[in-house]
Amino acid sequence: MKPGQVIEFIKKTVNLDDMVAKRVEFLTAYQDAAYAQRYKAFVEKVRAAESPLNTKKLSEAVARYLFKLMA
Repeated sequence: MKPGQVIEFIKKTVNLDDMVAKRVEFLTAYQDAAYAQRYKAFVEKVRAAESPLNTKKLSEAVARYLFKLMA
């Protein structure tokens, strides 16, 4: 028997601004600019509330899953 191949998983670093910009562009094409702005405003509201905690985990989750819901 040969040993199995080791697969290393590397987590991509996510830039929240880039993620939101890409998704705003998609939502604008999908619906319209006002719809995309609602998405962006909600993500920014969560980001502002989370900023005193020095983390972005909630903001990133909201950016991902609100987008899925809206698209």
